[in-house]
Amino acid sequence: MQIAWTPRQPLPAILSTFCRRRILGLRWRLEKFRSWWFDWKYGTDTAAEESLIESGVSSRQARQGNNVYRAFWGSDFIESVERSVADPGQHTFVDIGSGKGKLLLLVARFGFRKVIGIEYARELCRISQVNLMRFCLKTG
Repeated sequence: MQIAWTPRQPLPAILSTFCRRRILGLRWRLEKFRSWWFDWKYGTDTAAEESLIESGVSSRQARQGNNVYRAFWGSDFIESVERSVADPGQHTFVDIGSGKGKLLLLVARFGFRKVIGIEYARELCRISQVNLMRFCLKTG
């Protein structure tokens, strides 16, 4: 990657952009590793990207969903739940666009009263059901 510098741009701004990109790239690699480790540990299939069209979604709907399923970064999600929900036992968790169900599996440890996943891609829903079964076998 080349960084072009012109006298009109302050050098610190270019370095700042470069550093942000590098940090994001490192974070992406770390989260990708964490996702694969999660799948290995629990025998699930949540990390691999999937074409939405191949998962049973119309091309119009797939375009609205960026054409691909990607797992949510677990660390961001866990941090959000820990900060926002005082008493999970009093709440229902609903994941709209639950994909392969990774967030549903992660949220299980918080003790929500009820956990609901909504997904319109038939294949992703099927994978989510298998993931739930495997996760329950590993975690009891």
